[in-house]
Amino acid sequence: TGVVDDSLHAHLGGYPGPLRDLVGVTVREWWPLPDAAAAPGASWERISAAVAPTPSRVAVTSPWGTLGAHLMIEDVAADADPVAVFADGPLTGLPAIATQAVGDGVTWYLACRLDPESLGLVAQEIAMTAGVAPTTAHRAPGWRPSAAGTWCST
Repeated sequence: TGVVDDSLHAHLGGYPGPLRDLVGVTVREWWPLPDAAAAPGASWERISAAVAPTPSRVAVTSPWGTLGAHLMIEDVAADADPVAVFADGPLTGLPAIATQAVGDGVTWYLACRLDPESLGLVAQEIAMTAGVAPTTAHRAPGWRPSAAGTWCST
């Protein structure tokens, strides 16, 4: 969504293409973060001290506490309202999560890949903001939700 059209041609003007006005964000640059397991260890010698190492995880300051981002972060120009910002790493101080009011609703844009616990906190906030209640709160005894979105017996 937002990178290419239905003919696989890249949208002009950058990501997220036709969704820019809706979410209020334009991605200026993608910043991949190294996998922690593949990052150089203490036994590696740097060729130049002028090249700063890139962290494998960055902190995100948010209303839900400090979140963790990994694998990929984005340098964004946001007309939307920043909800959370990068607390460290190469994009310190830039928006990590932004919202924009649209009609009676709100769009949310995550400019990072959050770790599972952090994503759960943000997803819970998005659901509460939208008035969505967990399906498991009203389940009948002996039944559980399935991955297909239906109920199955336990």
